[in-house]
Amino acid sequence: MKCKSLGVYLKPHPVFSYKYYRNLKNKRVHIIRDKNMFPKVGLALCAYSTLGLGYEASNIKVLWYAEQTIAEVISQVGQVLGFLIDEDETAIPDG
Repeated sequence: MKCKSLGVYLKPHPVFSYKYYRNLKNKRVHIIRDKNMFPKVGLALCAYSTLGLGYEASNIKVLWYAEQTIAEVISQVGQVLGFLIDEDETAIPDG
């Protein structure tokens, strides 16, 4: 997705190794290693997690993606953030 104002934060589950996420470092993904850090975000994407429940309790929109395809998740993110994703994954302002 080519949306320069969109920041992505990834907070891996504490029991998983960070080695699986190394290839994301150069793709504008901020990997959160501090278990006590919970950045303020505009939208959280979560599978099944207490992190997502915590964001909901803080009135932050959470998209639960465990049972969805990547295309469905991308579409929902675009709807929530107010842009559409065209076929080559370029962000287009909605409206």
